[in-house]
Amino acid sequence: MRAALLSCGTFAAAMALAILLNKRGRRFNRRALLFGLLAPRRPRIAYINTEDADKWKDQLDVFARALGLPEAAFERFDAYNGEYPSAFQLRLGQYDGVLITGSHYSAVDPSLAWLDGLFECIRNCAKNKHVRLLGCCFGCQAVSVALGGQVGNNPDGKFVFGTETIRLQTTRLSEYEWARDALTSKDGPLLPKHLSLLQSHGEQVLALPPRAHLLGSSATAQNELFVCGEQANILCCQSHPEFDVKLVRERIEPALLAKGRFCSEEMGKIVTTMERSEGLGEIDSGRGRALYRRFLVGSVGD
Repeated sequence: MRAALLSCGTFAAAMALAILLNKRGRRFNRRALLFGLLAPRRPRIAYINTEDADKWKDQLDVFARALGLPEAAFERFDAYNGEYPSAFQLRLGQYDGVLITGSHYSAVDPSLAWLDGLFECIRNCAKNKHVRLLGCCFGCQAVSVALGGQVGNNPDGKFVFGTETIRLQTTRLSEYEWARDALTSKDGPLLPKHLSLLQSHGEQVLALPPRAHLLGSSATAQNELFVCGEQANILCCQSHPEFDVKLVRERIEPALLAKGRFCSEEMGKIVTTMERSEGLGEIDSGRGRALYRRFLVGSVGD
């Protein structure tokens, strides 16, 4: 009898929520809603895609594999088509996390009308402390612009490509459980002082948003890694731990050579360094991915 009452109560709650969503003009699936309430819950990530180049059409798969999550855990929004999680969905706690991808676009290009909607979505995330937002490369820069920071060309005028050593602010990082869990070595309790990660960017965050906290810097970018938001619920990273050397060589290297960003000799030296570092296990993509996953969904993987 008690089980029956609980079942009825769960059903009634599901129907009440469905009616509420319907009244607010939200599209929903009653069967999926009921299944979500009754079945074991899995992580759900709002994946905000900001890259429309055909060569990156599988970028969701790249992130899913890097985070060790099934693609079904992600709901895709194409920002360049004006698609974003709504303020209502974010307030409702519909997502465990929100991820904004990298892009060939600029976060300070006034001709991109869709940026206004993206910035508004970022500000909505910042106001909801239960929403974890991860900004990757372009996403990092978009967060900065939306929240009052400054973004512009790399200060030295050069494009950054290859591996970069990030000096971590270990004292500040140790304040966050997700950072301690993801980065602490199995051999001891200390956080690493440096991370070596892959980079590819012509712009960067030049000034942090108000109340942001710096977590890492490099020789080419002062603001490599930082948190912001009203409850430090936004993590921004200029690097690409989701990539590996093979992928950046196949998809980014040819474009940089074609645009004259590097000559063949310069690129040869960069590639040699990347491949040697990867072969020696000196690129910390695994730790960067663990940091992403722990921040977004609260675990470091299987």
